[in-house]
Amino acid sequence: MYSVRSATKENAQELTLLIHDSHVKWFGNKRIKYDVKESFKAYQTHRLIALRDDSIVAFAEFRNYPAIGPLPSDNWLDWLLHRYCITVSISWLNTLFFTFCIYREDEPESLLALIREVFYRENRLLYLIAVRMPYLAKHTHYIEHFDDLAKYCQIFYPREFSIESNANTQSVFIVKRYGLLPAITYRKALAEDNDDIVEMHSRELPEMRAALGDFYIAEELMRTDEDAKNSVIIVTEIQNENHESMTAGFMWLNANVDIRYYVRNYEMEMFGNLLSFNPTKPSGFEEITVMWTERTPEAQLFTAAAMHELCESTFLGGIQSNGNSTSTTSLGKIRISSIDGNILDVPKKASIDKFYAHEYLYLKFSYIFEKFGTLHYYINKHDKVVNLFYNVDPKNRKKDGLQLSSNVFELRFICVSNDFPLPRLFNCLNAMYSAFPDRDYCIMAIPKTATALRSHVEALKYFMPVAQRPTEVTNLQDIFITHRSTIFGEISLFPLQSEDIELIMDMFRDVSKPAHERLFSSTSVSFAYNSKINALADIDNEILVIKQIMADVLSNENSEYNFFTIRCGNSTKSVHENTAVGYVVLRKYLNRHELLYHFHLPNNDPHLENERAEIISLRLHPLYHNCCDVILRNLAAKTNYYDFYFIYAPISF
Repeated sequence: MYSVRSATKENAQELTLLIHDSHVKWFGNKRIKYDVKESFKAYQTHRLIALRDDSIVAFAEFRNYPAIGPLPSDNWLDWLLHRYCITVSISWLNTLFFTFCIYREDEPESLLALIREVFYRENRLLYLIAVRMPYLAKHTHYIEHFDDLAKYCQIFYPREFSIESNANTQSVFIVKRYGLLPAITYRKALAEDNDDIVEMHSRELPEMRAALGDFYIAEELMRTDEDAKNSVIIVTEIQNENHESMTAGFMWLNANVDIRYYVRNYEMEMFGNLLSFNPTKPSGFEEITVMWTERTPEAQLFTAAAMHELCESTFLGGIQSNGNSTSTTSLGKIRISSIDGNILDVPKKASIDKFYAHEYLYLKFSYIFEKFGTLHYYINKHDKVVNLFYNVDPKNRKKDGLQLSSNVFELRFICVSNDFPLPRLFNCLNAMYSAFPDRDYCIMAIPKTATALRSHVEALKYFMPVAQRPTEVTNLQDIFITHRSTIFGEISLFPLQSEDIELIMDMFRDVSKPAHERLFSSTSVSFAYNSKINALADIDNEILVIKQIMADVLSNENSEYNFFTIRCGNSTKSVHENTAVGYVVLRKYLNRHELLYHFHLPNNDPHLENERAEIISLRLHPLYHNCCDVILRNLAAKTNYYDFYFIYAPISF
């Protein structure tokens, strides 16, 4: 019925007509909206328009703090909980504020369409809040209308409210996600669901139906072998307009994951090698030798010391010389011009040997240039021993203890119908963890030759790719992984405290060690481990800078830096009850005009006149890379910065 999308400056003229229309309803501050171009300069998380027959019938603005001028943007939760008797569990991340809305009075359903669109876009959003100010005598042209919104809300009044003596107070209207969106239920699949599931799945993956027949779901559910208990199929049902449940999707899960296979062929160390381990219980131990690659640090590539070492390591024999006046060894000491490669000095009596010196020099340079063109110069490949610790059952040692300690399950297939709102696939990922409450990791294996499936593409937004190891196994699949805390946890930012220093340093703990200490030592690779340069110069310098910034932030209230730890958990609880997963360092950026000389930046947009910051350093656990938008949104709320720059120098060789 309605088409909802983001509003842009191109819609300014139509929005002006809507705001000046006499047959509209609105709430929020309408006065500042008469100049629509100015309203686009203010920060909003979402600006949405609802269209019917290509005509704009409604416009709304949402952001992560209320439109109350004196209230700091990062204090609204304290204000709300202190002033109101809120009975819902709101937090920094599950709430947005409905700051302004205007719609045609004959299109009240457009308000519902706008609200649903925000809930679809924000998967973790549970509540929308609109603040109604006390009634003041004013022109009817500025009176707010909350009657249509009240149909979908629960209204809360402040503690000082009294129906007898103090009825004209501020109030808040809270819209609950699950009160508006169609209910989704989940259950284990039955053999009778075969036709619905196969029909739905064949729309995205017809090859599977062609290969396995029309009853592969029923056959899977009716298996009686020992491994059947590891396969779980969950059906997703959604209510239609008549409140009837309809099959809307399914998930095919598998708990039998070959841990050894994935450890041998993929880099699983940062995921605990997919094992859960309790050191207080009986345990077992297993070693697996794998191939490992490490990118050569920049400090070892093209610096003067690196070039000198590469030149010295080039020993060439068998070059013809005239007698023994200029030997191969002495030729290595010939002084060479660094500009054009000319030989600057040659022994006086060896003029004829100058020809052989040129030949030697050419071969040396040829070797060096050939080295530059090989992959091994930039990436080191070595053997590595992976230690796997797992718990065992003393009463039944015949069972494979490593597989019994598995902390992972596989999402084999996920598919939803065309009518199912694709953004709500996130709720399906929430539900799949209920099938395996004792496992934290979920992986998806996608064949390299597979076509991109609509449902898989949406689901993979919440997964991260896993790097492959050098291996002799062919046709490896692409592996993606996610963690329970990525799906259920809340990402929040906390200002740096003195006890955070050790946590920040722990994030560098592994990478700051020399490679031979982290993994193995081999004297056969002289360039990697006997170099005159510090192989980890970049990491060492970063640690030094971060330490200095932390000292400045903790000792100086007026520090030019902003330092926040990024944590996962419950944003309403204290900092110590949330797990540190990263940090971010900001500094006010004052030289934007200099960037205009190097980059194509919009120079005439007035909203870019606001304060902006440079991201000095951002370190984040890989599992939370899909939360970067939440992190930047929180940074905007906790600081006065509107724009964030990160100046990146790409490496090309």
